[in-house]
Amino acid sequence: MPPTNIAPGKTYTHRHGLLRVAGGVVAVRVPDGYNGCLNKESIFKIRSDDRRISCFLRFHDAATPLERGWISKPFPLEGQQMFAVGPAKTKNGAHSRRFEGGPYVAYKAEKRDASGNGISCSIAASSEHAATLPTFMRDLLDGASFGDVPAAPAPAPAKPKPSRPEPVIPPGAGPSTRLLLTTLTENLTGKMLRREESQRDSDYSGGGFYYESRKTLFLFADGTFRYEQHSSSRVSSGGLSQPVQRDTTDHGTWKVGMVDGKPILGLLDKSGELVEWWRAALGGGRHRQLLDDTPWDCLPIKD
Repeated sequence: MPPTNIAPGKTYTHRHGLLRVAGGVVAVRVPDGYNGCLNKESIFKIRSDDRRISCFLRFHDAATPLERGWISKPFPLEGQQMFAVGPAKTKNGAHSRRFEGGPYVAYKAEKRDASGNGISCSIAASSEHAATLPTFMRDLLDGASFGDVPAAPAPAPAKPKPSRPEPVIPPGAGPSTRLLLTTLTENLTGKMLRREESQRDSDYSGGGFYYESRKTLFLFADGTFRYEQHSSSRVSSGGLSQPVQRDTTDHGTWKVGMVDGKPILGLLDKSGELVEWWRAALGGGRHRQLLDDTPWDCLPIKD
């Protein structure tokens, strides 16, 4: 939420969030257990709920810079003159200095940006309660915000679910046909189908023939496919051998539909033309899918 502009005479607490003077670019948050009010002198006076700690805070910009050496100058407090004790300290971009006088302990603190926008404050308490002053000062200064507070980022748009393939259902198809095509589509979505075969033969002369084939079809959940085919053969005769190998990979989209009244798994090229298809059926056993009455291994695609 953007900071709230402080209205004179109104009391603010931690629940009001970031606070700033109208038109200002520096905002502070009242620490929990304290309350603040802007007086007529444009001083934002913050007090602990038990009234044991008081803070007098001013907002500055480039037009109203801090007085040079302000953080080290003595000042009066309840009839006592407060003098700096020890060196000034810098932490997290804030400068502070401790003061003592009579029964009181005080701190001066300031924090600003490179443009001169910032805050300055005097924080005081009796000596018996002075141990809480550094904690209050840290919470106040660390919570200061410089510049326009960015609006909360809009929630990231929901990640669209990948489009899933839909079966091609013929016009006028009955409920049983619709159910069959839908079930086949669900069973094949996100699956890898694989089939391997080999043949070997030899004759009395020592010659022979060997052939192997491996087909792997990836049916992705977004309706695309990758079809990898590998085949190799070797013919040997009279001590000579002639090997032949072929590897292809095709891409496109896949659909379940009907041809001649039978359900099919079809592969389509980029132009939408049906380039290969098999009759598909439910069943075939565990981790099996029947294509043209031939069982293929059917396993989920691993990420």
